[in-house]
Amino acid sequence: MWPEAAAANESSWATSDAWVKGKNLPVRMRDYTACNGCSTYILQQGRYSKAEDLLAIVRKDMAEFAASNKTGPNPFAAAIPKW
Repeated sequence: MWPEAAAANESSWATSDAWVKGKNLPVRMRDYTACNGCSTYILQQGRYSKAEDLLAIVRKDMAEFAASNKTGPNPFAAAIPKW
């Protein structure tokens, strides 16, 4: 189950990233819910280096968003679990 779930979420994240880059949109438009799912499943597989890479991307994007002083909803809120 983990390999299939990881592959689906990695594909979703890559598609989102390609869409943003192809349309020259700000990185905050990427699907961070897909990124969250991707990191969850790759952690289940023990792929810690890949998870760290994703975390670094999100940290960078969050810092850029915070520095931009953009108004509107936080694009990262959907990627934060609401337990």
